[in-house]
Amino acid sequence: MVYAMPVMIAFKTAVGALGAYLYIARYVKKEEAVFIGAYMYAFSGFQMTSLIFNHFHDVTALFPFLLLSFDLLVTENKKVFFAVMVAITALTNYFFFFGMVVLSLFIMLSDVL
Repeated sequence: MVYAMPVMIAFKTAVGALGAYLYIARYVKKEEAVFIGAYMYAFSGFQMTSLIFNHFHDVTALFPFLLLSFDLLVTENKKVFFAVMVAITALTNYFFFFGMVVLSLFIMLSDVL
């Protein structure tokens, strides 16, 4: 188990960077800026200070995919991807899932208002 921990943290960081890259690439034209944004998300201070609490990395790795699925739901009406991401994030950590729902509602309301 001890030898698997660094590999899993690296995998979770890579998944978070990939999700951030895919989400940021929808809004930014310069590829260098997309890479910088993805790296900044993956290696943020929260990620690096919570190395002891491995379950925090699951949530932050999946959050960009939740944002991307919400964006695709609104723009292209892709409901299945959004439903799958909501289910995965809810099963991963219910406490952080509540915060993600609140943030998604604020994003949705800011578009309406």
